[in-house]
Amino acid sequence: MNRQAGFITWSRFRYVVLVGSIIGSMLLSSIGAAGAPSGGALTNKGNAGSNALSVSALAAETVTAPTGLRSTVSTTTSITLVWSPSTSTAGTIARYEIYNGAALAGTSTTTTYRVMGLTADQAYTFSVKAVDSAGNISASSSSVTVYAVADANEPDNTAATALPINYGTLYFSMISSSTDVDYYKFTALSSVNHVTVSVPSIKNYDVILYDSAMNVVASGTKPTGEWEEVTFPVTPGNVYYIKVLGVSGQYMTAIYQLYLSQVVKQYVYNSPGQLLQTYVQKGLYRHQTDMLYDSNGNLTRKLMSKQILGYRDMDTSPAYSPFDNAGYSGLIGLDANNRSVSVDLGSSRGIAKAELTDSDNTTRLSQGNYVIYKSNDNITYTAVTGWLFSASVVNGRMVHAFTFNGLSARYLRITTNFADASPTFYIKLQDDMKLYLNS
Repeated sequence: MNRQAGFITWSRFRYVVLVGSIIGSMLLSSIGAAGAPSGGALTNKGNAGSNALSVSALAAETVTAPTGLRSTVSTTTSITLVWSPSTSTAGTIARYEIYNGAALAGTSTTTTYRVMGLTADQAYTFSVKAVDSAGNISASSSSVTVYAVADANEPDNTAATALPINYGTLYFSMISSSTDVDYYKFTALSSVNHVTVSVPSIKNYDVILYDSAMNVVASGTKPTGEWEEVTFPVTPGNVYYIKVLGVSGQYMTAIYQLYLSQVVKQYVYNSPGQLLQTYVQKGLYRHQTDMLYDSNGNLTRKLMSKQILGYRDMDTSPAYSPFDNAGYSGLIGLDANNRSVSVDLGSSRGIAKAELTDSDNTTRLSQGNYVIYKSNDNITYTAVTGWLFSASVVNGRMVHAFTFNGLSARYLRITTNFADASPTFYIKLQDDMKLYLNS
């Protein structure tokens, strides 16, 4: 009886094991067929001799780290941060956590956050983490170190204390109180000049230009939020003053930008002698007109655009780096420090071709060293594909041309992949970067 009982017990145990194996295999097959992640654990939750089984198939849930963290607005006491969104395999992104060093500065449900209560001219290092709806937390974004900006140009409230400025340099300042005004002075180099003042979007600032006797030469009085753009005649060698003020005492501790330039005109002709383009550089803007001809050489269309050109140093994340150094007028060694050059066309336009002209006829740059990006929002850039490249020497200078097929964009960025500090390809943006539009 004992042996019989033992046999019966063993038989039942073997039967349960066999059934359990079959059920387990069926369950795992069912899970696989349903698309659940592999690697699930099969467990027996019953007592010995039970055929009650359960399966757990736990997915590896991930949240991507935010990218492209940068600051967009800085005042004496605050900084606005923006970044590109994260994604999650387990659900939606519930919030972002913003860190000042190791301390939590705040949270945001969008991809922007304004950090308040800062001290002017002090460095702050920020990073961001994403948290999804399941509570999973991403790795930290790359950090960014920024400064709250002080009104460093003070005192500049009178002509006697005016800040001396130069052509082609971008100056940053702010109207910091209801009685604050800013004066600048310069010595004219040419007969026609232009000044640009980028006004905070919710404020109304005016610009007044004076000669050395404080007679009004010109003024800019556009409505709230619009940049002031003033072209004015001057006498070379004479001193002039620029005054920036808030209308009816308006002020804001957000910076404005001022840019003084000469008005420069350029003309581009094709080999039959037809006028292809005109360029008029006014302040930050390059006003361009493209002439389109039919196969018989008849002028069919004129395309006008208002462009801003800029460049970025150490552009190691061009897919997420915003437009920078607007209106820069200096010489740029393009093939060094991961530099890029960009143009803002103001709206999405059809771009047929871009050209970069070197200062001489030697360079180490070739087609494989370039990557070109486009964007319509200046937040996310995508690579342009299918473009054609050519290199030629024109009037002793190397010209690199990029021809596009069906390209439309507001922002175009041309990057190179040299990280060292030994450039061979030097350009001045306003003179040596040209775009040819077709719509």
